[in-house]
Amino acid sequence: MSSVIATSIRNIRKIPAPPEQFGEILQIIGDDQANLMLLVDLIELSPTITARLLQVANSAFFGQRNPIDNVREAVIRVLGLSLTRSLTLAFFLTDRLNTKSVPNFDHRRHWFNAIVTAKLAHEMGPSLRPKIELSAIYTTGLLHNIGLLALVQSFPKQMNQLLKKDNIPLAQKTQQLFRTDHYQAGALLVKSWKLPKNISEPIALLRNIHYTGKNAQVAHLIRLSTELATIFYEKDTFALRNYRAPNELIPQPFVDKAIFAIEEQLPVIEEFSQIVIRQ
Repeated sequence: MSSVIATSIRNIRKIPAPPEQFGEILQIIGDDQANLMLLVDLIELSPTITARLLQVANSAFFGQRNPIDNVREAVIRVLGLSLTRSLTLAFFLTDRLNTKSVPNFDHRRHWFNAIVTAKLAHEMGPSLRPKIELSAIYTTGLLHNIGLLALVQSFPKQMNQLLKKDNIPLAQKTQQLFRTDHYQAGALLVKSWKLPKNISEPIALLRNIHYTGKNAQVAHLIRLSTELATIFYEKDTFALRNYRAPNELIPQPFVDKAIFAIEEQLPVIEEFSQIVIRQ
């Protein structure tokens, strides 16, 4: 193993793990049947996250006449489960991964892509056979590009150079410099936090289109979702209207339904991206 690779692995593993309740929050984040009050109880254990969620709930975007002064009210009356779980994860990660020294890192695009990928994968997940746990799919979508944050945190100067706009795919550039792409870096970080293999493995395999193992379906679903997320970010309406799934794993009606669902939620998703940037 070269010294460059060894250093990159060591630096990524040195990123502090989230607090104990992070694992529980991740389980709730992707579970549509989860007890909302349990999520609120866990959030209240973190004063920082509590303060940020209250700041969001009281922002001009939601136009509340009376101030919201507690998390329960913020979640139930204003934010809802979907936005709460996405913001909570983003705030936990941004607390631990400092990207301010990398001006070429596009925070808005990063978080827009994460939330849209998660939502698209969650919408299309029921089409998979055999059935896959939707909570794991949603969480994998949210975390799929966490490796980019990890590399920006560990190698700010190199990543600032790599993130300059050109026609070379980012995964190719990170592979050339670190001998690992940002998806593999993300999987390494997720594993170091002792999160389940059904989350880390699909992330590690996002560039491996030939993989046919246990988690291949989820890897393909996340790959398709992040491709669509990019189209949404670029506001390419023509491409969305004419998008066809690259193979039969995801039936086209599920793809069309997912695209329509995201189109309806775009104002809130775009506000989400701006909120994370402002923190």
